[in-house]
Amino acid sequence: MPIEIIGQITDIEKNSAPAFAICVNNLEYPASLELHRIYQVLPDDDAAADGDLRIIDESGEDYLYPAVYFVLCS
Repeated sequence: MPIEIIGQITDIEKNSAPAFAICVNNLEYPASLELHRIYQVLPDDDAAADGDLRIIDESGEDYLYPAVYFVLCS
Protein backbone atom coordinates (compact mmCIF):
# COMPACT_ATOMS: atom_id res chain seq x y z
CA MET A 1 0.00 0.00 0.00
CA PRO A 2 1.55 3.35 -0.99
CA ILE A 3 2.10 5.98 1.68
CA GLU A 4 0.96 9.52 1.01
CA ILE A 5 2.73 12.20 3.03
CA ILE A 6 0.44 14.94 4.31
CA GLY A 7 1.93 18.42 3.93
CA GLN A 8 1.31 20.03 7.32
CA ILE A 9 0.47 18.69 10.76
CA THR A 10 -2.35 21.22 10.83
CA ASP A 11 -4.11 19.20 8.09
CA ILE A 12 -5.47 16.86 10.77
CA GLU A 13 -9.05 17.97 11.29
CA LYS A 14 -11.37 17.11 14.15
CA ASN A 15 -14.14 15.78 11.89
CA SER A 16 -11.96 13.88 9.43
CA ALA A 17 -11.13 10.20 9.30
CA PRO A 18 -8.49 9.04 11.78
CA ALA A 19 -4.98 10.19 10.94
CA PHE A 20 -1.93 7.96 11.28
CA ALA A 21 1.81 8.53 11.46
CA ILE A 22 4.90 6.34 11.21
CA CYS A 23 7.49 6.74 13.96
CA VAL A 24 10.89 7.57 12.42
CA ASN A 25 12.72 8.60 15.62
CA ASN A 26 12.27 7.19 19.12
CA LEU A 27 15.64 8.02 20.69
CA GLU A 28 14.18 10.01 23.59
CA TYR A 29 11.15 7.74 24.11
CA PRO A 30 12.20 4.11 23.42
CA ALA A 31 9.74 2.66 25.96
CA SER A 32 6.80 4.65 24.56
CA LEU A 33 7.42 4.58 20.80
CA GLU A 34 8.52 1.76 18.51
CA LEU A 35 10.54 2.73 15.47
CA HIS A 36 8.65 2.23 12.16
CA ARG A 37 5.36 1.50 13.93
CA ILE A 38 2.16 3.22 12.78
CA TYR A 39 0.38 5.28 15.45
CA GLN A 40 -2.99 6.99 15.50
CA VAL A 41 -2.81 10.79 15.65
CA LEU A 42 -5.50 12.71 17.51
CA PRO A 43 -6.43 16.24 16.44
CA ASP A 44 -4.91 18.93 18.68
CA ASP A 45 -4.58 22.43 17.23
CA ASP A 46 -2.56 23.74 20.20
CA ALA A 47 -0.06 20.88 19.91
CA ALA A 48 0.25 21.41 16.15
CA ALA A 49 0.94 25.11 16.69
CA ASP A 50 3.85 24.11 18.94
CA GLY A 51 5.19 21.56 16.43
CA ASP A 52 3.89 18.51 18.29
CA LEU A 53 1.52 15.65 17.53
CA ARG A 54 -0.88 13.99 19.97
CA ILE A 55 -0.14 10.28 19.53
CA ILE A 56 -1.73 7.20 21.08
CA ASP A 57 1.49 5.46 22.12
CA GLU A 58 2.39 1.98 23.41
CA SER A 59 0.69 2.66 26.74
CA GLY A 60 -2.64 3.09 24.96
CA GLU A 61 -2.85 6.68 26.19
CA ASP A 62 -2.39 9.86 24.16
CA TYR A 63 0.68 12.02 24.71
CA LEU A 64 2.43 14.84 22.88
CA TYR A 65 5.55 14.06 20.87
CA PRO A 66 7.63 16.21 18.51
CA ALA A 67 6.13 16.09 15.03
CA VAL A 68 9.60 15.54 13.54
CA TYR A 69 9.57 12.07 15.12
CA PHE A 70 6.82 11.04 12.68
CA VAL A 71 5.87 10.96 9.02
CA LEU A 72 2.14 11.49 8.55
CA CYS A 73 0.41 9.11 6.18
CA SER A 74 -3.03 8.46 4.80
